[in-house]
Amino acid sequence: MDLTSSIGKDTNDGLKKLKSMLDPFVHVHKGTILKESLPGLRDTLVFLHPTELQKNLLEASTKTRNIFHRVREVSLVSVHPSLMLTKKLSPDLKSELEEIEKDIDAGIKSRFSWKEGRELLYMDGQLDEKQRQDSICSFNDDKSESKVLLASERACSEGINLIGASRVVLLDTVWNPSVEKQAVSRAYRIGQKKVVYVYRLFTSGTEVGQYAQQVQKERMSQLIFSPGDGETCRDDVSLEVSEDKVLEAMLGHERFSRIFEKIIRSQRNLI
Repeated sequence: MDLTSSIGKDTNDGLKKLKSMLDPFVHVHKGTILKESLPGLRDTLVFLHPTELQKNLLEASTKTRNIFHRVREVSLVSVHPSLMLTKKLSPDLKSELEEIEKDIDAGIKSRFSWKEGRELLYMDGQLDEKQRQDSICSFNDDKSESKVLLASERACSEGINLIGASRVVLLDTVWNPSVEKQAVSRAYRIGQKKVVYVYRLFTSGTEVGQYAQQVQKERMSQLIFSPGDGETCRDDVSLEVSEDKVLEAMLGHERFSRIFEKIIRSQRNLI
């Protein structure tokens, strides 16, 4: 605790001690093979305007004392309000949510992710191995009509090859950045021939706070596992961001243009 508490502060004595302790046991993978062989990875933080119903439900969630319950409610509401039907609700609210249950536009994140006229694939931890593999093969097939795969981050954590994807939309914000990183790496991996665009969707301060925790954890990791003093194990970040034609089209489309509050773009390579 004494060692880690000094990380990020003016003194780096604790950091040097921790590095010296870990050095004989830890090998740092810099990920340069990805930078050399893949077209690139682009991160975009997308801040969305929630619907009026979502605003009301998000505001109500702030009164939930247990932080984990509050985060869970925010996650459900932000994707689509009807996901709150799993909770104990008043009869009036339950009736209102049931009416919009099949309305994609009632949820700001579901509206962002929806692809009209395209076959959707679905994958979570409940599918057996054959069902999972069938979904993966169909999604990676260039001739397939399946262009959108809805999958849990846990289902896409490791061992899944989704190089057919050029865009990863992260609907939820998680506490552990490694879970998210593994999910992104299902598309950003050896064999990928396209630039991979990652969209991180936010609708509330709770989600932004979670993401800030992610950034802090990654910063600590970089400081601890950097190869040497002042040198990070991550490749240099370029300020140049290649054109994202899909996002630009959404910004200019009447159906989508009003949902955006802010867009922040960056370019990075995974460790």
